[in-house]
Amino acid sequence: MPRPPKRARLSEPASEPKDARGDDKHTLFTSWAQDRGVEINSVAPQQLPGRGLGLMTTAAVKAGTRLLFVPEKAMFKPDAAFVKRSGLERASPQAKLSVSIMAKFAPAESPLALWEATWPTKADFDASMPLSWPPELLEYLPPPVLAPFERQKADYERDWEAVKVLCEGREWEEATFRYYWCIVNSRSFHWKPSAGRAGSMVLCPFVDYMNHAPSGSTVTVLQNSKGYEVVAERDYGK
Repeated sequence: MPRPPKRARLSEPASEPKDARGDDKHTLFTSWAQDRGVEINSVAPQQLPGRGLGLMTTAAVKAGTRLLFVPEKAMFKPDAAFVKRSGLERASPQAKLSVSIMAKFAPAESPLALWEATWPTKADFDASMPLSWPPELLEYLPPPVLAPFERQKADYERDWEAVKVLCEGREWEEATFRYYWCIVNSRSFHWKPSAGRAGSMVLCPFVDYMNHAPSGSTVTVLQNSKGYEVVAERDYGK
């Protein structure tokens, strides 16, 4: 199989996509998601001071209002044929989704570039995830954080060993795999299709804007036979 075209290193800042009207990447991605069947009701992405990116209401909504719906056809799933061809059937679900993302998103002309432009950057992960920190910084992690970090590190090292030969054969750097692995670690959902088919980890466009919130300020995320829906648990003002 031919290798995908090389892309800029992840450490290089990417230009923010804009169209002729000057719409920013979030406006462009919102239209992109809606074109793929994602239903968006009274919410929009917003930078939250000190908390990164999240969703805020654009109008008052009542408890029980469906804010978002992502149909199965809009989800990004592991490429089963690619995984099998690469001999990764026994790899973890996270590794399968991570390398599938690499194969689809890594080419510079990827049709999914508008989605990827809304994700955290490598610099974001370097600042916030100990997995990317040098050993001298890890010494400052308190015990309650160190234990889950060690589990995460072991999971990552297992997954990298599973895909290392594939990545090296395609000239994909470990830093690139680690970036997409962190994307899956922080933004994926578990999808269990109907009719007894095997479940998998998936990415859900627009729902992945959701950020953590204080207790009591939440939504309910539900899976049905057609996709994921997000429902307001309480009344929200604009």
